[in-house]
Amino acid sequence: MIDKRIPKVYNLEKGGGTLKEEKIEKLARLIYSAMPQLRRDYIAPPHKIDEKLPRHAIFCLLILKKMKKISMSELADRLGVSNQQMTRIVNDLENRGALLRETDEKNRRQVNVSLLPDGEELAMYYAKQAMDIFREKFSGLNEDELDALSYHLSECFRLIQKTENKNR
Repeated sequence: MIDKRIPKVYNLEKGGGTLKEEKIEKLARLIYSAMPQLRRDYIAPPHKIDEKLPRHAIFCLLILKKMKKISMSELADRLGVSNQQMTRIVNDLENRGALLRETDEKNRRQVNVSLLPDGEELAMYYAKQAMDIFREKFSGLNEDELDALSYHLSECFRLIQKTENKNR
């Protein structure tokens, strides 16, 4: 039976299928119901971060901060954007002096990007802003609740990665 407490934010087709299919439908409703709040409250809320850059550019900086050097196509894949959109994002960041774009020495068709010192500084700024938001949001939880949230999010991420690997 599908849990009636899950809001029906999105009108997803209800199938008359198996218990497994009902569980998949429940997961889809949960994910689609959570997305707007996660996007609004946790993914760079506009009222908290002085948006000098579009969100995709901020996420690009944060990925580069962690990866150091990455190909444009892999970066586009990680951001979930097209190669054309990635080119626009990289052009903007390159014009701001935040990153370096260079052709790969081994594969001339591949273009790699990495952060310059100004990009490192910007990435640190936005990482701090994001951490401040999370501290504020989670400060009302006690240690047991924080442990539970951490465990369940880790498990969600692990299982979602398992589906990603299966689809590739």
